[in-house]
Amino acid sequence: MEMRGWIVKVTKGKWEALKHDVEMDKEDYGKLSEFWDCYGNFMKGALCVDVVYRDTGDPEWLLCGDGFILGEDTGYGYTRNDIPYDEADGFCFKFDTSKTYEEMMDSMIDQIEAYIATDKRWQEAVEKTDIVWTEDM
Repeated sequence: MEMRGWIVKVTKGKWEALKHDVEMDKEDYGKLSEFWDCYGNFMKGALCVDVVYRDTGDPEWLLCGDGFILGEDTGYGYTRNDIPYDEADGFCFKFDTSKTYEEMMDSMIDQIEAYIATDKRWQEAVEKTDIVWTEDM
């Protein structure tokens, strides 16, 4: 799905699974949804932002936006088509499980775009047109 120029690969089902995981006792990994590692991502230009619910090792868990930039060959990773990509830091999302799927996706894009405004590497990646993430990568 495309939203505001972003390819959104966080489905309604994954948003529901994330809400489920946030609401339950995090000590019981057996009850976490099948998506508990990565709930999807947002892609634009050469930038991909994974949505990851992360255990910090204490009672607090964080919803993170982990960045990856396509076309940077550091040996970090390769797409199914053998195109290199590298990790590119990230930030923590603020989120509200009472929001609808559409409201939360819009909020997440707002937060990604706010982070892009502060990070030159992300700015350059999102503006690339020569090498871009696609929905099938």
